[in-house]
Amino acid sequence: VQNLCMAQNDFERRLYEHRQRIQHEHEKSLKQLEVREIIGPVPQREKDELLRRHLAELERADKRAIEKLDDLRFQQQLELQRLGIPNMYQTSNIKVMHQQRLTLLKILKACGN
Repeated sequence: VQNLCMAQNDFERRLYEHRQRIQHEHEKSLKQLEVREIIGPVPQREKDELLRRHLAELERADKRAIEKLDDLRFQQQLELQRLGIPNMYQTSNIKVMHQQRLTLLKILKACGN
């Protein structure tokens, strides 16, 4: 169970870092626009397009992250089922997942974590 937690933490860290890279690239593009504005005005249309592209890229990244997290959840549920942990099976039912979480917390507490 601890290995699954560590793998999930690592996975979430990578997703966060990916989102931070997207944000950094956007900030870099904004700075380039600021430099260009020193020379002359940049059309508002171009600024709006830059923001639109940035928001669209974030939305795509977030959707991919949700899909990947769902896949990870299913993999974790299968692994926990394989280990014989009670009530563990693949599901998207929120009530069942809450019960699974409580079961895992009890196991971790019993193990001293």
